[in-house]
Amino acid sequence: NLGRRFLRDTLHIKFPNPQETRQADREETTQRLLAARVEQIQAQWDDFIASARLVLEEMEAAFRVILPKPEEFTDWKPDHHGEEGFDDHSDQPVQAYGLGSRSYELTIELGKHTLQEPFLNNPVCETLRGAWLELDHHHVPLLLEWIHVLTRYKPPETEKALVDRYTKEAIDWRRRLLDAMEKYR
Repeated sequence: NLGRRFLRDTLHIKFPNPQETRQADREETTQRLLAARVEQIQAQWDDFIASARLVLEEMEAAFRVILPKPEEFTDWKPDHHGEEGFDDHSDQPVQAYGLGSRSYELTIELGKHTLQEPFLNNPVCETLRGAWLELDHHHVPLLLEWIHVLTRYKPPETEKALVDRYTKEAIDWRRRLLDAMEKYR
């Protein structure tokens, strides 16, 4: 200790601060690990996007079977009293889907909500529920993890644009998946 103090105070030799050295080493290790994780993200990206698109298409198709788009089954025109409304006497497919009937109730729950479906649509509802849960338990958490990694990583200048693009796309996909989950909730 005496020798060190002499060198530091008399000869003005600077010794590295062990705490700063440990912190720099820790940061370097963290960045190396993040760089490896970013490479994994890049390798998995295309498969992830294809999988997410497939789940979104499944959800859309299942939901269309359960409840077709209104323009496919509504006939909005004045009734015999001159008031606008659904034409109860049309032969539109409204009745084919049971929407003109009050004999049953259709309540859809995905996640925390309730889904009461006609017996014939049970496999379709299970597909929709399964796709929603896959987004909720797999795709969205993975995107959150990727966004966390991408935002913590400090890439070299040569990789900065690529990492920024992946970060923006991950945020956009997260928003798209959350919107779909909300739509089919």
